[in-house]
Amino acid sequence: MNILLPIREPRFAKSRLAGSLDDARRHALYRRLVMRTVGVIQGHAADFSVYLLCPVLEQEAWGELANVVWVDDDHAGNLACGITETLSAWKPPAAVLMPDLPLLSEPDLSAMLKQTQDLVWIPDRSGRGSNGMIWRGGPLPYLAFGRTNSMRVHLNACSAPRLYRQGLAWDVDTAADLEGLPEAP
Repeated sequence: MNILLPIREPRFAKSRLAGSLDDARRHALYRRLVMRTVGVIQGHAADFSVYLLCPVLEQEAWGELANVVWVDDDHAGNLACGITETLSAWKPPAAVLMPDLPLLSEPDLSAMLKQTQDLVWIPDRSGRGSNGMIWRGGPLPYLAFGRTNSMRVHLNACSAPRLYRQGLAWDVDTAADLEGLPEAP
């Protein structure tokens, strides 16, 4: 299964943490989160191919990432447009995951592979945001990744089951997300 991770150059990422972490720590945290997420997925190498959606000018900041396929994102700042454009050119099965999942584990990926429905949404732990989706068939749904309350928008556009697992749901957007981590990233 192709799995798409939308990423940014670290200096452009995690801006909501700017009040809690200085730029160097924020950039380092994001880099660690992305590297860890890619590593966990690559640990399941027989099941997934990793595609990184990133503006071409930002890709060189990630020179240390190996065995990935780069997808140029011409919609910097509009996560949903970049993901929609990419998936529109693909045939299912495919998945999208946000790259800031510090608790992601191989059992989480195995649970994704076990989903047989045409579409499965992956909510964040609040249930309001979207940390991903699994697309096995049917038309590509309307995507609202990156928007406030994106899960509500996704479910209103296309009702589908949700896969909730702590490793897929726990993302890092705020200082409270860091403080509440059961295990430090």
